[in-house]
Amino acid sequence: MRALFTAISGTNIYSALTKVAKSISADDSIHIVKFEDFLISAHESNLKELDFDQDTIETEIQRINRLGGIQIFLRYPKNYIRETWRKAFNLLVDKTKDHKNALFAMHAIYYQTQNREFFSAYCSESINNLEVDKVITLVDDIYDSHARLRDENGVLSDESRELAYPGKDERASGVTHIYRYTFFHLYGL
Repeated sequence: MRALFTAISGTNIYSALTKVAKSISADDSIHIVKFEDFLISAHESNLKELDFDQDTIETEIQRINRLGGIQIFLRYPKNYIRETWRKAFNLLVDKTKDHKNALFAMHAIYYQTQNREFFSAYCSESINNLEVDKVITLVDDIYDSHARLRDENGVLSDESRELAYPGKDERASGVTHIYRYTFFHLYGL
């Protein structure tokens, strides 16, 4: 069985899949694949191709690998993010084609803190190449999601918001915008 699990920001997909895999199989025969690892690897490869020095690349990747660090990657232009996504996804497909039993964790929607926009980098044709049997969207309690997003280095943490919104009033309106968009737009409330 090959299944793709997705969710909104703040849902810890990887943790949920680890629990699912343990409940299904005690012998570790199910591969749990975290797409963001491939995304970060593709970004690192791009930086090398663009001739960034090794110290700069290492610093960038260390910052992105921290909890909530994906926001650093999401500061790049959307075209760059989409191209990096495609490169990462092709790598994921190639590296996992022999995995008969795999659970894939991937966020289908990203939130760019700097410009307060939700957007999707994924390409539907690419998803078909993954040859999954099921696509499952996880829905988490909004309070749990909010708590994880507010954790240190989370998308809504003071540190992350200060990177995107230097002024205190801007930070407050950014958080309001996230919830307004989530509830009224996504859920049609």
